[in-house]
Amino acid sequence: RWMPSWSLGLHGYTDPDATNVDYLIGEREGSLGRYVQSVRLFKCPGDRSRVTLADGSHPRLRSYTMNGAWEPRHYGAAVENVF
Repeated sequence: RWMPSWSLGLHGYTDPDATNVDYLIGEREGSLGRYVQSVRLFKCPGDRSRVTLADGSHPRLRSYTMNGAWEPRHYGAAVENVF
């Protein structure tokens, strides 16, 4: 079972997950899909990277990433120094 996440799977250069639209905008807990409704939001327009799979080369769907840590104090920084 997957944990709630904004993006499921692995998104490396040889992982089929990197081409799975449902892993980015599918209806599930943690997904941003119901809000953004487009997979294009997750990829920089200048990103030309591709995924190499057994059936050939495919464009990667995601180039942006997000850290799950929302609390700056976990990294030793005071909140007033971050914002």
